[in-house]
Amino acid sequence: MPGEGIDKFKLGVHVKNIIQWLNDEYVIQERDDGSCVITIENAMFCFDEQRLLFQIGVTKGYSGKIDGRIGIGDTLSDVKKELGTFYEEGDDYLITNVKGVALELSDDDDWNELMTPIEWIYVYRL
Repeated sequence: MPGEGIDKFKLGVHVKNIIQWLNDEYVIQERDDGSCVITIENAMFCFDEQRLLFQIGVTKGYSGKIDGRIGIGDTLSDVKKELGTFYEEGDDYLITNVKGVALELSDDDDWNELMTPIEWIYVYRL
């Protein structure tokens, strides 16, 4: 859900709750500012200094879709058809009418913005 979470993982939840829900092996990367990132096979969870979840990223192996229409492996051409316009912000693509979601494309040698597959979907706190 854009701006809210992905599946059972809701933004704003404390790191302890996320760890309880994880079945896979995970790695915690501590940051100097007190924040941390937990990574598992096909997802990452980013926590602020208060250890509250502010961003979730999912990649290959995740089958969920944005609004039931756009998922990992789809393209920006699909996004344009299904969800409307998008714009580039740094390395991410944001969907104009869907707040709280960012897309990252795979790093293909034959890079074509509209046809390159989506590799990561991020949901972030607004």
